[in-house]
Amino acid sequence: GLTGASAQESATLADLKLMVAEAYVGVLRAQRRLAVAEAAVRSLSAHQRDVRDMFQRQLVAKSDLLAAEVALANARQAKVDADNAVQIARADYNRLLGEPLGRVPQLATGLPAYPVDALPLASLLRRALASRPELTELASRAGALASRARAETATRLPQLAAQGQYTHFDNQILNRQNFSAVGVGLTWKLFDGGQAANQADALRAESRAAGRRLEDLRSRIELEVRTDWLALASARARVAASRAATAQAAENLRISRELYGADLASNTQVLEAVTLKTRSAENYDNAVLDEALAKVRLAYAVGAL
Repeated sequence: GLTGASAQESATLADLKLMVAEAYVGVLRAQRRLAVAEAAVRSLSAHQRDVRDMFQRQLVAKSDLLAAEVALANARQAKVDADNAVQIARADYNRLLGEPLGRVPQLATGLPAYPVDALPLASLLRRALASRPELTELASRAGALASRARAETATRLPQLAAQGQYTHFDNQILNRQNFSAVGVGLTWKLFDGGQAANQADALRAESRAAGRRLEDLRSRIELEVRTDWLALASARARVAASRAATAQAAENLRISRELYGADLASNTQVLEAVTLKTRSAENYDNAVLDEALAKVRLAYAVGAL
């Protein structure tokens, strides 16, 4: 029972660490989303000023100006939503740390590195089955129930008890003030109506059920490790792909604005370029943070958090 309780304490601690890591990444994700939204507002504000100047010189139609203003208004609304998400993420993170909800945490841009992500999948699976405290807890619970069943069965056997006693009376009445006693007792329940047998059977059934849950837990842990391992590989591939897309989207926006200024591209093309740049930046930030969080989740899955 003590072994199971200690394992449960370790499992709870690991759960708390994972919750804090997820909240930590949630703050970083919200902050980066806000930064991307602010960049979109700046880009669209500059484009809206250019379109307004061109409209005043009667170089573009009013529809171009209206489209630019609508896109800018939508970007400002997205910035407000992103700022609200930052406040909520910070409050959730502070709650887990027991800090005031309105505190502005100063966070590093990355998470601690765990060497387990460099191991092959087979090694990760072996380590998880050997290290996860949930397995130790459930195995200990099954063993404790089996031991209680044996103890309950033993109550139907003869019970031998030895007792020793020493008493000192501090008074002037008795001739003797020190008394000793030794006794041996034997009890044997010849019939208890089947109570002990039924209780032992119930405990053995609970032990067998815990054993079956243990097998199911092993399978679920293996699936969890495999899922997190694949998620980490996917996040790494997304980082590489989105990094190139971010640079390409920034170059596309620059070219589109130059072409629009030379009357060689439409206003819609510029607005689409801003949207593509914003989306590619968000995809890159999400991929980077997903990779960092996948490493933490993999460390949790193998019992190394």
